[in-house]
This record gives sequence, structure tokens and C-alpha cells, in this order.
Amino acid sequence: MTTIVWDGKNLASDSQITSNGAIGLTPFKKIYFPDDKTEYWEANGKRVIAFAVSGDARSIDYIKHELHKGITYRTQVDVEDDMFFSTILVTEDRLAYDWTVDTNKEKRNTHSALIPYSGPVAKGSGGRYAMAIMAIGKDAKSAVKAAIRLDPHSGGDIIEFVTPEAPAVPSVRPEHLKPKVEEPKAKDEDKKDGKKEKPAKAA
Repeated sequence: MTTIVWDGKNLASDSQITSNGAIGLTPFKKIYFPDDKTEYWEANGKRVIAFAVSGDARSIDYIKHELHKGITYRTQVDVEDDMFFSTILVTEDRLAYDWTVDTNKEKRNTHSALIPYSGPVAKGSGGRYAMAIMAIGKDAKSAVKAAIRLDPHSGGDIIEFVTPEAPAVPSVRPEHLKPKVEEPKAKDEDKKDGKKEKPAKAA
């Protein structure tokens, strides 16, 4: 699976991917950053400068899309297929959020939780090993290194993101990067001259 870690200052991950029980031969990117020209990510009104993801790789584009719109505790999850992911979102003021989503269409069940963290957090199959290492004062990179040694589903290279100092003034979303307001979908009804057409009666 994965190990992603936030130690309160730095973000780190492994780079192994598995599919149908097989380990991928090339490193897989698990830490992402917004494109400053086309994206502005937000969580609870705070600018998100990076996120690490564990779970379904198909969720990456969905996460980027939702962060660009801006997520809050009230964000509704609307996906067509079953999906599971857990992310660590890092904001410019060095706060982190764990955003976990689990949807099951067959059971008509959707779980979404956004939890703030000011200190260490680790997610994925190697998360418990990483948390144990950070509990004795080690950093995110050391935590992922330990998880790779102990968790059979984590491996590859260690990727690290060092969080810059928080800006003196919080960022504000640029006008040209404000998300477009989506118009409500038209109801699937036949209309004629602005009036609903009466259904035909059976002969």
C-alpha cells in the first residue's frame, strides 16, 4: 500500500505502488504540489501547498479538483465509483489535515472526514510503524525509512518535502484562480415554451 508521514514540519512518503498484488517496477509519485499558474488549493480557507496520498491512485485528480474548489468539514463527496483514499494536506502555516474518504456504492455508504493536526500523523499500511518512530523523536524521513523496512507494502525511494517558513501575511486566492460556479444540472424533463409537457396517455 503506502506510507505517508507528517512530523509537524516535513512531509515524506515511500514510492512503491502495488496493483493486483504485484509491486510496480518504477517509483510512484505520492506527494503533489499545485501549479501556481492554474491551481490554488484550500482546506478550511487555508492555502494548501502540498499533499501526500495513500489508497486509490485514481483519486489523485479528484483530490486536486476538490482542493482547487476548496474543501471544508462540510464538503460533500460525489464520485461515480467506489473509492478510498487518505491524504495529508499541508497548509502554508504548517498545519496539516488528514482527509479520508471511503465510498461504497453497493452499500450506499460514503464516509468523509477532515481532521486537523498540529503534530505528527502517518497514514497507510506502514503508518503505525512510522508513528512509533516519531514517538521517540525521529523525523518524517526516518519514520518512512523504518516503515519501508517493516511494512511489506511500503518500499522504494523516500520522497521528502521540506515545508517553507509560514508567510507573514496569509495568502489570498488570486481573482483569476477562483473556481467557476457550477450551474445546477437541468432536470431530465421535456419542456416546451417554458412549460412542462404533459405525459402522453396510453390508448
